[in-house]
This record gives sequence, structure tokens and C-alpha cells, in this order.
Amino acid sequence: MPDPRNILIVEDEPLIAMMLEDFLESLGHSVSATCDSVGDALAEVAKGGFDLAILDLNLKGENVWPVGSGLREQ
Repeated sequence: MPDPRNILIVEDEPLIAMMLEDFLESLGHSVSATCDSVGDALAEVAKGGFDLAILDLNLKGENVWPVGSGLREQ
């Protein structure tokens, strides 16, 4: 099994976010935070402390590309 990772989840549907959390934890990873808006996700990106992120492309009608750009800059 690969090394455990600390993962940021960016997802606006609560049931999907919970399913992802459970799945990732069952694989031995941990979830650093779950965000349901672009603003919250950008704040988490600025804080850092995670190895990778899973992004929903559409958060409450808002495009998630600014979060991807922020991740790339980090």
C-alpha cells in the first residue's frame, strides 16, 4: 500500500463528501478538510498542510478553476 496521504476534499454535496471521506479513510489516508465553496477551498489552499486535493468542478454553480490555479501556484 502506498504511503498515507493527507487530502483536501472540495465538494458541495454533503453525501458525496462523506462518502469520499469514508472511502479515503478506509484506504488509510486522512482528510485535512472538506470545503463546499470556492472561498473556503481557497482559504484551505493558502493554509496548506495537505498532499493532494479532490475537486468537484462545479460548486453551487461556481467554477472551481480558481482553486486549481491556487493549487498549481503552491
